Amino acid sequence: MASRVQQRHESTGAYIHEKVKFCWDVGLTLEDTKEQTLIGMWNREVCSVIATIKHSNLDDLLHDMIKQERLIAERQGQIKENIERKDKHKLEPRQEKKERRRRKRTWNSE
Repeated sequence: MASRVQQRHESTGAYIHEKVKFCWDVGLTLEDTKEQTLIGMWNREVCSVIATIKHSNLDDLLHDMIKQERLIAERQGQIKENIERKDKHKLEPRQEKKERRRRKRTWNSE
C-alpha cells in the first residue's frame, strides 16, 4: 500500500483513482482510504488542508483535493509573478547603468 505514491507531475485525479481502487480492493474504510491517499500525495500543503476536513464520500474528497491543488498552484503563480516583477525593477537600473558606461566608453574611444 505504501509503495504507491503520487509522482511529481502525475495528476491528482489519476493518483487518487488508482490509490482508492487499491484501498477499496483490500477493504479499507473511507477514513483509512483518505489517510492512505494523503500519505502518498506529492503536495504537502494539500495534505495538510485536506486532513482537517471531514468527508462523507470519495467524490467530496476528490473534489476538495483537486480544488486545493488548483488554489495552491494559482497562489504560487501569483507569488512567482510578484517576485519576477520585483526582480525586473531591480535589474533595470543596473542595465541602464551598464548602457551608460558602454556609451561613455564608445564616446571616449572616438
